[in-house]
Amino acid sequence: GTEKVILLVDSANLQINGNINVTDGSGFFMALVGKTATGTMGNINVAATVGGAAPQANPNLEGIYESDGIFNDTAANIQLWVRGSVVANGGVSLLRDLVAGNATTPAELFEYAPDQILLYPPKLGVRKLNWKEVAP
Repeated sequence: GTEKVILLVDSANLQINGNINVTDGSGFFMALVGKTATGTMGNINVAATVGGAAPQANPNLEGIYESDGIFNDTAANIQLWVRGSVVANGGVSLLRDLVAGNATTPAELFEYAPDQILLYPPKLGVRKLNWKEVAP
């Protein structure tokens, strides 16, 4: 909806088993995945059931998804539509295959969402220090 949600995942991977949608222009979602309990980089895993037959009316995942590990898109024969940003320091694994539909339709569709960038909380951004010298 119109809520702003930031999901911090520490000591585990993030498994996404359903759609994540927000209200365009006012809703914000961000998932941050760090290291797992064993010290390896945490991954974002998207289930094969997330998606739909192309063309779809709405995106399946909206928001900003950031992982120290890999963004894993599980193999499936349905389209995954991500509206937002995906950042994965370990890489992005795209495994969807629409078989005959590949000639005209992307198996994974990434749509830029400037509203998600504009709604990014300023407190999580770079802070500037303002130094002033004063006479003793």
